[in-house]
Amino acid sequence: MPSHFEQHKIAAILSSVDAAIEQTDDIIAQTERMKKGLVQELFIKGINHKEFKKSPIGRIPNEWEVVKIEYLISKNN
Repeated sequence: MPSHFEQHKIAAILSSVDAAIEQTDDIIAQTERMKKGLVQELFIKGINHKEFKKSPIGRIPNEWEVVKIEYLISKNN
């Protein structure tokens, strides 16, 4: 059995590792939220579009058109 001194050192190291894991988990969660927001932003605004219009799904670039996926599938067949 380790001495009390060694036990305290081991506990301190494990506590540090637990804290680092918790910080890493927080960073991962923040990064996932940021990614989700950026993906939503890209799907709504695209890249480098300056003019927007109202649509049934919200504001979209003027050049875009809102269509049902069924329409795209039948159009390509």
